[in-house]
Amino acid sequence: MPMVDPDIEFCLRRVGKSVATWNTLVVHGSAEAAQSTEDLWSVWAALERWPSWSPLHRSVTRAVRGS
Repeated sequence: MPMVDPDIEFCLRRVGKSVATWNTLVVHGSAEAAQSTEDLWSVWAALERWPSWSPLHRSVTRAVRGS
């Protein structure tokens, strides 16, 4: 079994998965930032607004959990 980064494993468990599959997006990275954790998380958690600040995302649709 391949080694899984503990941070990614933690995130997968939070959404009820044990491994990434075709319907799983795992975004992982790190950087130093002057903003607070709360401010950064509020931007990352607002998936529907990603296209307004990220040229890589043209549209985002949040899937209903369990579908």
